[in-house]
Amino acid sequence: MKDNIKIAVRYQSGNGNTKRVAEILADELGIEAKTWNIPLEENVDILLAGSGEYAQHAGRGIKKMIMELPKDSAKKVVAFSTTAMTPFACSDILATARKNGIDTGKKKLTIFMGMKGHKAIHSVGGRITKKQEQKIRKFAQELLKETDEL
Repeated sequence: MKDNIKIAVRYQSGNGNTKRVAEILADELGIEAKTWNIPLEENVDILLAGSGEYAQHAGRGIKKMIMELPKDSAKKVVAFSTTAMTPFACSDILATARKNGIDTGKKKLTIFMGMKGHKAIHSVGGRITKKQEQKIRKFAQELLKETDEL
């Protein structure tokens, strides 16, 4: 990653799955993952925005954060999500960014969790398999390679 490229990770997590994905992404990028309600400290080139999926939508908090971003505070939003079965949260995040005039591109990451960490069955989230972790880290590495081309 070029030294002048700034990336931030913000997420909304109901039971720990999306938080864990955010932490892995941030670790691979050498930055800190923060919850959606912590404002960006500076303008960023890429905002990695993540959410679990709630009734086929991203969480209201992460969408609110994106809609309230000051102009030019994020040049691009890249979405990530966790879900039991359906891949709609990333599209919802990206649509929200576009509504606020932020570029999105097509890059996104969805981690399918089945019912692991699902609040309806009161299980604990954040248990990512080795294969899922490899996928998350690869996604972050590919993102870094893309920034080298900017």
